[in-house]
Amino acid sequence: MQCPECNHTPAPSEQPDPARCPSCGLYYHKAMAKKLRETEAARAKAEEALAQRSTRPLPAMSSTVREALGDNLGASPVVVVDLSMSFRAMVRFMVKWVLASIPAMFILFMLVVGFMAIMGLLGQLFR
Repeated sequence: MQCPECNHTPAPSEQPDPARCPSCGLYYHKAMAKKLRETEAARAKAEEALAQRSTRPLPAMSSTVREALGDNLGASPVVVVDLSMSFRAMVRFMVKWVLASIPAMFILFMLVVGFMAIMGLLGQLFR
């Protein structure tokens, strides 16, 4: 067994007491118990910190933002203050926006034409 203190790995022939490290004299079971206590203490401390964080009151924010955050306590709302964009990039963005709206305008035009046709048919039926 490798010693948790000095990292010495003894050969079976050089270890007169199997419960003790021949290099530093440390008892293995005591070192393992100490390591287990330290691990449990660290885990308890982390759980306590998590419990304190979850019971901490939320900062002042509107009810809409609080509702949008939902159960995501670690999330933070973001407010965009500035958008740095070159003029050329802005023009390119706006041209793409206009081109993307053409199919939507076509669909709206077809809906209006269909609505008008249905109204025209209904008007002739009830005349």
